[in-house]
Amino acid sequence: MSALTVERVLARRPEALASAAGELEPTADGLDQSQHRVRAAGDALGGEWTGTAAAAAQQRISADTRDAAQLAAAVRTAQSDLPELRAALEAVAA
Repeated sequence: MSALTVERVLARRPEALASAAGELEPTADGLDQSQHRVRAAGDALGGEWTGTAAAAAQQRISADTRDAAQLAAAVRTAQSDLPELRAALEAVAA
């Protein structure tokens, strides 16, 4: 593992973290929208489609919407943590 030096920190461009954080909100919003669309489609099918295939589809929809919600939450966590990371990198470089 290489040593952490001021030069290496500055080479990582801590200021770029602010723009990266701003780009994450649309990603999280898109995941939320996709989750809601998939859930609505599953709900629409639920009343008219029965049987083994329907149950398997509902299980898949539940898993996919849960995963999308978790991914959106992780993206939002990263977004909120990036400014703190930027400040820490800049403090090391100062």
